[in-house]
Amino acid sequence: MKFKNAVIVPNPAWSGPIAKASLNSNKVIAVGRLIESKGYERMIRIWKSIYEMYPDWILDIYGDGNQKEHLIDVVSKYKLNGVVSFKESDADIGQAFSQHAFMLHASYYESFPLVIMEAMSFGLPVIAFDCPVGPRNIIKNNNLSSVILWGPPGTGKTSLARVIPKELKQIYFHEISAVSSGTSDLKEIFKLGKDLLKKGKKLILFVDEFHYFNKLQQDMFLPFVEGGILGLIGATSQNPSFQKYCRRSPACPKEVEKLKLHKKNFTTMFHLNKVNNF
Repeated sequence: MKFKNAVIVPNPAWSGPIAKASLNSNKVIAVGRLIESKGYERMIRIWKSIYEMYPDWILDIYGDGNQKEHLIDVVSKYKLNGVVSFKESDADIGQAFSQHAFMLHASYYESFPLVIMEAMSFGLPVIAFDCPVGPRNIIKNNNLSSVILWGPPGTGKTSLARVIPKELKQIYFHEISAVSSGTSDLKEIFKLGKDLLKKGKKLILFVDEFHYFNKLQQDMFLPFVEGGILGLIGATSQNPSFQKYCRRSPACPKEVEKLKLHKKNFTTMFHLNKVNNF
């Protein structure tokens, strides 16, 4: 099928074979626009101290932006020429990731730093500032609305889901699997959420394999999530952007709804790609 008005948007995480990062390298990478909010000036200042202790390590900064000339001057000021290098935005940034030991991320604030996910998909360790805003914005004012984590098995969806509630107070964390749970189970859980709310606590519900719930079951969550009765964390291995279906036939009489995920039920959606072991 051909589309005349379609454009290709590169996937921020790779789905094909990924080269494992060369963790024995003495090179560190930073990637992003060279603008003030990305914190490159303080990164270079910090690297000055690192260089004094480890003079054989170098920092490669990939990107372009309106601060580039200023940052080049900062490098000269700290006498780090040849130690800190600026690289042009590389279309094959994946190859650059695979040639470095770890990544630095010094942003003052972020929405959701996809570059961290990209680096980790190559098995690259990441050292980052704990931004006052950024990935932690899914947890705000001790309140979690709804999040969906999607990716293939082994990408850390369950681990991340269990970490998020540890940042919250006055909550009750509960896990279920959509494979083995049904409508009656959901009704019991929603009742539990109401009872906990009366005691000043909030139910945080983690639903694994969320795509196994049909549309009606998914829609059951809406009033409870929107009403603040429960915080929902869903995990799925199915791409939420697509609906798989088959034509009506004796072998396939209706749409395969278990492969359809209804995105309107979620406020935040993250894609986790395969993370190599290191």
